[in-house]
Amino acid sequence: MTPKEKIKKALRHDWYVQGFNSVPVFLEVAAWSGVVMDQELGYAYRHFMYHFKEGYGEMWYDTEDFDRLWQIIKSKIDQDPHYLEKTKQLYEKIFTKHERLFKKLETKKLSDTTNKKLFKLVQHLREAMTDAVGIAHIVDAVGQEIEKELKHNLKTELGQDGVKEYFAALTTPSAPSFVAREDRELQKIRGWSGTRRQRALKQHLQQYRWIQNSYRGPNRVTVDTLEERLQAAPVKTEIKRAHSAKEKEKLMKTLSLSAQTRHFLRNIDFITIWQDERKEKVLKTVEYLSSILAEVSKRVGIDVNDLYYLGTKDITNLISLEDLQGLALELAERRRGCYFLHDGPQQYVISGADYQNIVALQQTTTQAEAGKEIHGSVANPGTVTGKVAMC
Repeated sequence: MTPKEKIKKALRHDWYVQGFNSVPVFLEVAAWSGVVMDQELGYAYRHFMYHFKEGYGEMWYDTEDFDRLWQIIKSKIDQDPHYLEKTKQLYEKIFTKHERLFKKLETKKLSDTTNKKLFKLVQHLREAMTDAVGIAHIVDAVGQEIEKELKHNLKTELGQDGVKEYFAALTTPSAPSFVAREDRELQKIRGWSGTRRQRALKQHLQQYRWIQNSYRGPNRVTVDTLEERLQAAPVKTEIKRAHSAKEKEKLMKTLSLSAQTRHFLRNIDFITIWQDERKEKVLKTVEYLSSILAEVSKRVGIDVNDLYYLGTKDITNLISLEDLQGLALELAERRRGCYFLHDGPQQYVISGADYQNIVALQQTTTQAEAGKEIHGSVANPGTVTGKVAMC
């Protein structure tokens, strides 16, 4: 079956679609974690699909994967209440080796690196991009499904009015996001002046220069942009102050919630905080991978924005940097529009005429479900475009 036929067939699945600014070398490479996480966990997602065009992308989750993985994870939590915590500890341990590499890159001048060593860095950072999401990819399935069950329980125990009154307070994370922490630290500099202020801004920039990155690539923060934020009126970085775990436990007790509902709420709190920490690792990895690709672009003469259309299999199949020359036309074509499909460990990509054919097919046969209820605990979300189904 050709890649076009595989993707056409896959469109018949029931998909949960999220759209945001993104490109394959960051999003698809990171999401490859959902395919290979069975090496650590013994289970994995079966399908992913992506639609990319000129810096915008959609990630498609097979809804059957969400339900299947949640049933597996829920069973493991029943057997071991600390399953999520132990999985997170393993995730952190796996990523540690990449953080050591990041520290080395801080003092490394890429322009002095040989092609052979630069090629190895591309491979290492590809692995880091995958591990930045890594086995933490389970939080997407858990968040999507656990909230459905939670809402059902809360409606039974509190009634619809009670859900409206208490849902936000019960599900607000008990720890501030990295965005809130960064802003709080920046605001401390507001009243400083002179050399002390400049030194503090440079240190802040060094620590958080990755904060505006995305799955689209780097978005450089400068001392000037930090100054602009300080000159403007302070803004709240979160709609509500995060409730402490102690406060939430007190509220759950006051509402006389069932043991199962309290368990769901604790797990939602845990995975929401974990998801935020995962996003921080992703944005830091984008910083280093994009810097390496910028250097590669200079050496092979391919626009870095075209290199952003490399996928996991493209990078792993490379033998040397020079091999990228053979992908130059294909990458430029993908930038104008492409689909990726993960069918288990197999990857399929289409662009050009095949891509246009699939787009035309979607335009005539796809109808998104308006008003679909969206579930999931989302940290720094993209735009959810809803469910897409094709007959």
